[in-house]
Amino acid sequence: MYSGTNMLTFNHTKWNVSNVSMSDVFLKFAHRKKDMIASCRWKGRPCSHDDFQLTVTDAGVCYTFNSRISPNSSVDASGIKHGLQLVLNVEQYEYMRGPHNAVGLKFLLHRQDDVPLVQDFGENIPAGMNTFVAVTVTNETNLPPPHGDCVKERKLRYFDRYSQAACYRECRTDFVVHACGCRDYYMPSSSTG
Repeated sequence: MYSGTNMLTFNHTKWNVSNVSMSDVFLKFAHRKKDMIASCRWKGRPCSHDDFQLTVTDAGVCYTFNSRISPNSSVDASGIKHGLQLVLNVEQYEYMRGPHNAVGLKFLLHRQDDVPLVQDFGENIPAGMNTFVAVTVTNETNLPPPHGDCVKERKLRYFDRYSQAACYRECRTDFVVHACGCRDYYMPSSSTG
């Protein structure tokens, strides 16, 4: 195709990519969950890669545990043996040079029915390290008028449930569509609902 950094030798007429979407490219070259998830335990019991659902996000292909299509699971005690334990293979041999030139993974804890904003809020997990994460829940309630004039819930076009993340994703999508008449691979459309 091309040699080294000399793009002048690349024959672009040989490759017809007009019918290939970025989502297709990400799905084809993403880590496979069966290769990446070496072991899984949930509340001290074995689980498997089948308990994770593929999700296309702003960070690429992700795998979601306890997703919308799964029954809602929650922990009933604190401590490492009462949550999710994973041993992950980062498949370093599969990495290509990119803007970050780092090997590792990202994780994001979010509500089951919320939009995962992995680029903005995801946490890095370096390769070859143990990572322990403690989680606490913070609920916020806005004061009613006259102290605040927040709209409790705005109807969104692309998402069933209003959340700050869903509103942010919808506003960002609308801005991009208005600016260029296109959308990023992870952005919702009326056909994806």
